Amino acid sequence: MFFTRYRTLLPCTLMLIFSTAKAQSILPVNLGEGSLQVKMYIVPKSDSLRFDAHGKLYEHYVYYVKKNKVFRKESIEAPITSVVHNGGNSTELTINRSRPACVFDVIRKLAYTFDLQYLKRYVTIDSLKDKGDEIFYRTMFTEKNAHIKITGVKLHPLIMQVIRNGTDTCYFKYAKEKLPMVSPLAIFAPAFKYPIVAVNFSLKNAKGQNSGSRMIIAISEVKGQPLQDSLFTFSSTAIIQDHTRSK
Repeated sequence: MFFTRYRTLLPCTLMLIFSTAKAQSILPVNLGEGSLQVKMYIVPKSDSLRFDAHGKLYEHYVYYVKKNKVFRKESIEAPITSVVHNGGNSTELTINRSRPACVFDVIRKLAYTFDLQYLKRYVTIDSLKDKGDEIFYRTMFTEKNAHIKITGVKLHPLIMQVIRNGTDTCYFKYAKEKLPMVSPLAIFAPAFKYPIVAVNFSLKNAKGQNSGSRMIIAISEVKGQPLQDSLFTFSSTAIIQDHTRSK
C-alpha cells in the first residue's frame, strides 16, 4: 500500500532534514498569536517547484499559538492498511494513528499531554525534546545540534532552491509579508528572513538515498486572532504525572 511503503522512508528523511538544526537561533520565545495548520503530503517524483496538494495526505497538525505556548489539537489520522503474505496465508493489518492533545511551553521546554475527553483532569509532563510524536516544535528547541549552513538560488518569485550544509537540496515557498505567528517551517532555515510557508524535498531511505518520491510540507489557514488563556492552562486539581522528575 502507498502509505505502508513510505512509513520507513519518512523518519529517515526527517532525521536528515531536521538533525542539523541549532535551537538557540531558530525561534524567538514570542511566537505570536493565532492558529495555523501544517499538512504533509507524500507525492510521486515530480516537478520540485510544485507545491499544491497533489498527493496523499500523510499527516495533519492543527496548532493554536499564544506567545510562548502552543496548543496542538488532538487528531486521528486515516488508518494504514496492508496485506502481509506468509506462505499460502494472507493477513490484513490495519494501523490506527492518533495524536493526543498537548500544550508546549517553549520557554520551559516542556510538553503537557492530556485527553480532552477527561477535561484536562489527567496531565502528563515530558521534556519537549522527548516528545516523539511532535516534529516541529520539539525540533525547534533541541539544544544539541549543529548550525545549518544554507546557500540559496531564487528560481521563481517566492520560491528558492536551497542547499543545506553543502549536500541536502530542497525547495522553499515563502511569503514576503510577515505572518501573525512564527512559521513552524522555520526549522528548515533558521536564518532565512522571510516566513517559509511550504517545503518540497526528496524522501530518503535508511541508507540516505533518494527514494524517487517527494514530500511537501505546507502551512495553511493561518489566522491571527486573540486566544483565551484557558486553552493553555490546567486546573489546579488536575492529576499530574511528571516524567521529568524521574530523570
